[in-house]
Amino acid sequence: MAPRLWDVGVMTRSRAFAPENGDAFIVKRQNRQLLVGVIDGLGHGELAQVAALAAQGYVQKHDDLPLEKIFLGASRACRATRGVVMALARFSPPARMSFASVGNVEARVCGSRERIAFLPRRGIVGVDELRVSVHEISWDPYWVLVLHTDGLRTHWQWDDFPGLGREPAKEIASRLMRDLAIGNDDATVLAVKSEAP
Repeated sequence: MAPRLWDVGVMTRSRAFAPENGDAFIVKRQNRQLLVGVIDGLGHGELAQVAALAAQGYVQKHDDLPLEKIFLGASRACRATRGVVMALARFSPPARMSFASVGNVEARVCGSRERIAFLPRRGIVGVDELRVSVHEISWDPYWVLVLHTDGLRTHWQWDDFPGLGREPAKEIASRLMRDLAIGNDDATVLAVKSEAP
């Protein structure tokens, strides 16, 4: 079994704790690589959940493909649904991250002296003709990546949470969910950091 190189924490909950959650997430470890993602089915309720699960199922079965091809395949898998927005990040040792996003999934990096801007493509996976851009980043093991859906407030800064980047990934996700989630939408937050040696 490959050694754990990354610490991943995820929190998700449905809108007003409804039975259906229109958000989904990906955490797939394979051959020292890690693929993570956050998916948000459009709207709420059962139809949003159907869309999110269609995209999630495709990504989980095809996680070894290049990110552009995963998005195109997920788009085909979601054609009969209302569609999703999605962000995916692949970590490869020793220090590479590939990132792609379509729609309004938020991506933030903690620990970088310079702001790392992730520019998502507008559109809806499963509805629009997709043109996916993949960003290749040299990843610093002291950084933390956070992905979250629009069920969390977007106007926040790492400075609002002093010391949080040093906590385990599960605590980072839990704290951001607790402090930033809004009640009228499904919400998911995923944090990734390098595993402590």
